[in-house]
Amino acid sequence: MAVPVAAAVAGVDMPADHIERTKHEIELMKTLVDKLPEHVGEHEPDVDPNEPRKYQLSPAEGQALRSFRTLLFRIDPAHAFGGLRRVQAPAGELLWVCAHHYPEYDPGLPNIPT
Repeated sequence: MAVPVAAAVAGVDMPADHIERTKHEIELMKTLVDKLPEHVGEHEPDVDPNEPRKYQLSPAEGQALRSFRTLLFRIDPAHAFGGLRRVQAPAGELLWVCAHHYPEYDPGLPNIPT
């Protein structure tokens, strides 16, 4: 049903070879859609939306962290954080490290001999 409509619209601005290619692509998409499984997600585990996820903070923990952030910014208005720098560890967590340990997470650009 979509092919005649696509051909009618395409015929206004497209040459005949583009129309044929478009018809072929639409037929290919119809074939792919027909091969899709009907019941997607049946084998996924049940997720309780009220149960906290592994790395999700509770509302109380989130409020505590926001309060701590406000306190930290009030104490350190320059946001220097004692010289600590934020890095992302290989496992994905965010860490604050000193200048001595920072190269372990960001080695910088390589030295190329001249």
